Amino acid sequence: MRAWNRFAAFTSLGVSLLAGVGYATWIANEVRPARRKLERFNREHLAGVVILALAIFELWPQPVPLQAVQPRPVDEWLADQPGQFSIMELPLTSALGAPQMLYTRYHGKRITFAYGTYYPYWYRAEFPELQECPEAACLDLLSSWDVRFLLLNMDDVPAGPVLAPKLDESLSLKRMAQFGDIVVYRLLR
Repeated sequence: MRAWNRFAAFTSLGVSLLAGVGYATWIANEVRPARRKLERFNREHLAGVVILALAIFELWPQPVPLQAVQPRPVDEWLADQPGQFSIMELPLTSALGAPQMLYTRYHGKRITFAYGTYYPYWYRAEFPELQECPEAACLDLLSSWDVRFLLLNMDDVPAGPVLAPKLDESLSLKRMAQFGDIVVYRLLR
C-alpha cells in the first residue's frame, strides 16, 4: 500500500458497514422483542440517539494546522537573486519535506532535493556525502550540482542548531543572511 490514508479510508468504510449491520442485528434481536409498541419505539430511538451522539463526538472537528500558502522571506530574497542556479536545504529531514515543493513556486530556482510519499532512503544511500555537510565531499558534490546557496533550517531541531556552527566555521561557505529560522550560506567553490 503506497499511501496509508487510502487504506484508512477503505478500512473506515468497512468498519462503518460492519457497525451498521451490527446495529441492525442488535435492534432486531434485543430492542424489538419488547412487548409494547411504545416501549419498543422509545428503546429504538434511544439506542439510535446514543450511537449518533457517539459518532458525532468521534467526528467532532478540531483545528487542523495548515501550511501557509505564501512565500517565506527567504523565497522572496532568492527570487531577487540574478540568474538561474540551484539551492540546497539542510538538514535533509527539512529538505525532503512537502512544503519545499510549494516554495519552489515562489523563488523559481532549481532545487537539489525532492519530496516523495515517504522519506526517500535511496537519496541518502545514493548521496551519503550529504549527511556529512559541510565536509569537503559534500561541498564538492553540491558544487558539481551548481548549488549557489545552502539554506539551513534552524527550526529543524536538533539537526539545524547543531549544523549552524559547523557551517559558520567552513571556509567554503559564507553566511549571507538570516530570514526567520532560515540561515542562508553562499557556496564559495
